[in-house]
Amino acid sequence: MKNFVSDGNVINHILDTDITTGQGVLRGQLFGIAVSTALSGEEIALCINGVVELPAASADTFAIGDKVGFDESAQLAVMTGDGAKDLDVGVCVRAKTAGQTTVQFLISRGV
Repeated sequence: MKNFVSDGNVINHILDTDITTGQGVLRGQLFGIAVSTALSGEEIALCINGVVELPAASADTFAIGDKVGFDESAQLAVMTGDGAKDLDVGVCVRAKTAGQTTVQFLISRGV
């Protein structure tokens, strides 16, 4: 197919800040996880599809199917709704109870 560009699981992105592998990157409606470590101005691969695990506040709880947001400045997955300013970036796939410090979610950015 002449117009096929990519399978859409990983895309390249020019960074505007330094990033470490595994950190989340949120740019407008685009969310992904850095595949490697890179400096500002460098091109990096971002995983934009699949199930990922990110740090979350230990007090937060998630049920399977709950929306998961992302606070880029804190590099934390967060609860959404109730006026939260953080954008939804996925859907929880494994329940997280209070005291746990990570959440697993399926990246799903709707436009």
